[in-house]
Amino acid sequence: MAVHQLGTIPLVLPSERRAEQTLH
Repeated sequence: MAVHQLGTIPLVLPSERRAEQTLH
């Protein structure tokens, strides 16, 4: 499960950052 989380986290972080940039 740890590997799956590590693989998911990097995908979620960039998504949030892109969303913030889009809002700005």
